[in-house]
Amino acid sequence: MHQSSSSREIYRAGGLLLLSFLLGSLIGYPYESTLLFLIVFLGFQFYQSFRLERWLRDGSKGAGPTSSGIWGDIYYHLYRRRKQDKKRKKRLAGFLNQFKKLTEALPDAAIVLSVDNDIEWFNKAAERVLGLKRNDRGEHVVNFLRHPDFSAYLYNQDYSSQITIPSPVDGGRELGIRIVSYGAGQRLLLAQDVSELKQLEKMRNDFVANVSHELKTPLTVLRGYLELMESGDSPKEFEKPIKRMGEQVVRMRSLVDDLLLIARLESEKLNDGSHEFVNIPSLLGGICTAAKRLDGCPELVLELHSDSGLYGDAKELESAFSNLIMNAVRYTPVDGKITVRWSESEQGGCLAVEDSGEGIAARHIPFLTKRFYRVDRGRSREQGGTGLGLSIVKYVLSRHQAELKIESTPGKGSRFSCHFPQQRMVEVDNKVVTFLS
Repeated sequence: MHQSSSSREIYRAGGLLLLSFLLGSLIGYPYESTLLFLIVFLGFQFYQSFRLERWLRDGSKGAGPTSSGIWGDIYYHLYRRRKQDKKRKKRLAGFLNQFKKLTEALPDAAIVLSVDNDIEWFNKAAERVLGLKRNDRGEHVVNFLRHPDFSAYLYNQDYSSQITIPSPVDGGRELGIRIVSYGAGQRLLLAQDVSELKQLEKMRNDFVANVSHELKTPLTVLRGYLELMESGDSPKEFEKPIKRMGEQVVRMRSLVDDLLLIARLESEKLNDGSHEFVNIPSLLGGICTAAKRLDGCPELVLELHSDSGLYGDAKELESAFSNLIMNAVRYTPVDGKITVRWSESEQGGCLAVEDSGEGIAARHIPFLTKRFYRVDRGRSREQGGTGLGLSIVKYVLSRHQAELKIESTPGKGSRFSCHFPQQRMVEVDNKVVTFLS
């Protein structure tokens, strides 16, 4: 539409220019009449430009001054664009108003951070939870959350998990802090009061620990009496029940020990022992040697592609590795094969336990590290597991900044791999050593 009106305007101006030249020729002044026409034409254009500028300056109210030709089209397009902008602005204002109502209704503190980690905006809950005031906008967020864990979390830019720090308003309460990235370098900081949740977790852990401690003594007594009965001259008809009772007591004792270990892993931070050197090749050699002594142990191969060790807690790592290897022994047939492989790459260390067992269906894999989760409950009980082994592995690896990956194919076997970060590794010259059963 704009192009056709421009063409018409050009044709009209050219026609009038030619007409003025012809009329001027009739009266003997062709150039003077043409010049006069150009002066009038330019004056008209300046006048229309002045009207447009005044209309824009006054806020583009109404449809604009009455005009024809290209100037009428200009007023029309500007007025239509103005109406569209007003509708868009009104719609955006509605969205913004809804967003403000939503964030104000949130019970958790929400802070919008700039690229430089300055506070750009926050909701009312942030005033209550973090003690912020309206004039704190533009200030650096670290000025209000003065905790080394938060500073490390903010600057490391790894926001995949949540951290917990004391509240800056009430030191007796704890806040769960999570940062979400969005837009061009902006971030949304969410702070939630997790004091009650932490208290409930502590009560649960204390309950599990207390009950487990209370069970240990009677189980130890029962085990002692059963061993005494097994070694004595008990009637033949009692031998099988006594043996069965002994197996159940051992299983219950293992369950209690695992519950106590999980309670400790959940409640305690990794202590200074986490900085000790753990000789992984030696540790794996000991676990595999013990596994080979078990009845029905399949072929077990230990491959050491690295002499490197780890900085960590030796007892925790032994528990995690032992659970993985014993699980493989438990669920692999006697004529099967288990390969335990320790290797190192640029990314860090990796312990892989591969077996040729029945394998696990894909739908079960996401739940394997949950407590007491069993793929086949009947068979798991027959094998003597507590249902807590992989939960322990998950907690131990998490405390060592490591990750557990599970791959399995039904009918072919499974592969459990523990990936440790490079900063946990103690580098030694690599070589390949293989132990065969």
